[in-house]
Amino acid sequence: MHRPEVRDGAPAPIAFSSSKYIILSVSIDPVQPRGDRGAAGRRAPGAGVGASGLAPPVPSPCFLATDLFHTGLVVEHLDEAMDELGRLGGYGWLPPIEHTVPVWTPDGETPVRLRMVYSRDEPLLELIEQVPGTIWMPSPGNPIHHLGYFVDDITAASRALVDAGVPLDACGTGPIRPSGFAYHTTAAGLRIELAPRSVLRDMRALLAARQAEDEPAGEAH
Repeated sequence: MHRPEVRDGAPAPIAFSSSKYIILSVSIDPVQPRGDRGAAGRRAPGAGVGASGLAPPVPSPCFLATDLFHTGLVVEHLDEAMDELGRLGGYGWLPPIEHTVPVWTPDGETPVRLRMVYSRDEPLLELIEQVPGTIWMPSPGNPIHHLGYFVDDITAASRALVDAGVPLDACGTGPIRPSGFAYHTTAAGLRIELAPRSVLRDMRALLAARQAEDEPAGEAH
C-alpha cells in the first residue's frame, strides 16, 4: 500500500466549542471507486467545501448518549412485572412510587395518577403501571416505552429536539414548559424522555439508602 496523496489547499481542521464540549471538524475526502473521479482521477477542487473554503460545522447534539440513565417500560400490572423480572433477571427494586403528576399534551393539561418503580441495579429499569387513556399504555410488540436522558437544561434540550423535527408529546407542567420531564418521539417511533440532571442526585441518594438497608449488620462500617 502507498500513502494517500496530500492535496494542496485542503482545508485545515477547525475547532469550535459549545457549552459542554469542543468538537474538531475536519473535511475528509472519501475514497471513491476508480472511474468515478473524473478523467484526472481526482475530485474537483472545492467539492464538498462551503463557500468560505471550510467544512460545514457539525451540529451539536440535542442530548448525549452517555447521559442515558434508564429504560422505561409500561406494564399492565406493576407488582407482577417486578416479580417476573426479579425472578428472571435478579432485579432488586426501590420502593414503588405513587403520585399524581400534572401533565401537558397537545390535547391540553390533565392530572395523571402514576404508579412506578426504579430498579436498584444498573443499567436502571423504570416500570410504570399502565394508565388507560394516557400516553402510558403498552405498545403491542414494543415493550420499551422510552429511553430517559439527563440534560443540563431541559427547556433548551426540548426546544432543540422540536427544532430538529422531533415533536413534544407530553411533559410536566409548571411555570416553564416543559417542567420535570419531557417526552419526544422520533419519526421512527422511538420516544425520548428528557429529565433535569438534578434528578440524578435524588436517585443516587435513593440507591445508596436502599443498599445501606440491604447491607448485613455485621458488614456495616
